[in-house]
Amino acid sequence: MGRKNAAYETLKWLLRKREVKIKAAIIGKDNAQKLRGLLKLKKIPIENRDQIEKKIKKGSLKADLGLSVLYREKIRAPIINNCKLGVINFHPAPLPDYKGNAGYNIAILKNLKEWAACAHYVDENFDTGPIIKNQKFKINAFEETAFSLEKKTSQQIVRLFCDILSRLIANPRKLSTKRNTGGIYISRQQMERMKKILPSDNIDQKIRAFWFPPYSGAYISLKGKNYTLVNDFILRSMAGSYLKVGDSSYTRSVSEA
Repeated sequence: MGRKNAAYETLKWLLRKREVKIKAAIIGKDNAQKLRGLLKLKKIPIENRDQIEKKIKKGSLKADLGLSVLYREKIRAPIINNCKLGVINFHPAPLPDYKGNAGYNIAILKNLKEWAACAHYVDENFDTGPIIKNQKFKINAFEETAFSLEKKTSQQIVRLFCDILSRLIANPRKLSTKRNTGGIYISRQQMERMKKILPSDNIDQKIRAFWFPPYSGAYISLKGKNYTLVNDFILRSMAGSYLKVGDSSYTRSVSEA
């Protein structure tokens, strides 16, 4: 179960393991084109959650392990109970501290010095199952945007995935865990409300915290319409990405400015 590039990269890694047979895949509705293409190439059935649950109830689908990489939908009892080694979710924030959404945004708003990707077993609630491991890494929140931190966290998710699956392939068993209690949960609706610029906000910090194109970012409202803000930091970061493309005319214009 997955979406985005992290799911694509972890699937590629799994496909190289002779000990692993992938029975079926459920993919997210967004950012899953590469993932869908690879699954079709390898002739792995692509199902939706309801189809998988029906097959389980009929007894036509059994699995040792379920894997979720940035998958958004709730994983329900039929899938969880069908996997004798459980379902492992790879969450893009440290647990138990940050459940749900807005993790990258909070990391920047709180000027955190460390972030993590987390692997945990799935129960019937979002991000509350026992924790297997937090893959921690250093960050400089003053130089991050939500977009850049998502890329770094995705790399850590792939690294964590390979570590845990290597252990399970070598010794298929339930892994040791610690309790996943406390922390905060932020819904997608709460995250969207957090984007509004308030008089008390550090505006530059908030712009970075919610910069995640092509989605709307930190905004102001004028005449009933919302406008996403950018600042010099965002413009410089965008110019840097353009320069890497190697557009000589653009490079000349920047150097002459």
